[in-house]
Amino acid sequence: MADATAKSVNGMVKSAAPAAAGLGIGAAIMALLQGSPQVVSEIVRWGPALLVIALGAILLDRHAGPAIGALQKSAENIGGLAIAVRATQEERHELLAERKEVIMALGVIAQTAEETKNWVKELSAKMDRTGKGQQ
Repeated sequence: MADATAKSVNGMVKSAAPAAAGLGIGAAIMALLQGSPQVVSEIVRWGPALLVIALGAILLDRHAGPAIGALQKSAENIGGLAIAVRATQEERHELLAERKEVIMALGVIAQTAEETKNWVKELSAKMDRTGKGQQ
């Protein structure tokens, strides 16, 4: 029970600390500026712009990190895709080179088969002539 009470008190102190700090800083600034109405008018004139800049900085701090992380992850994925595409292109190039080699080998085999066929015909013709001459 004491732990729960301590956690509750810590939570209240943590949430009240920024408000108290802001109130203290604001009171100190007002005490310093009471004697200088020109400084107060400058702050009032530039206040909205400074507020927009401060809010923009806060939004960038909160959201830029995840956005940059997502962009970095996308770039890594695109890089991986590029590597995969390059590997696929290299494999395709190798397959095309192998295909050309197979086609050339088939051509050589066909030519050799044709030459062998012609040689067998010539040999058969010689044997027929030789065989007819002996009879």
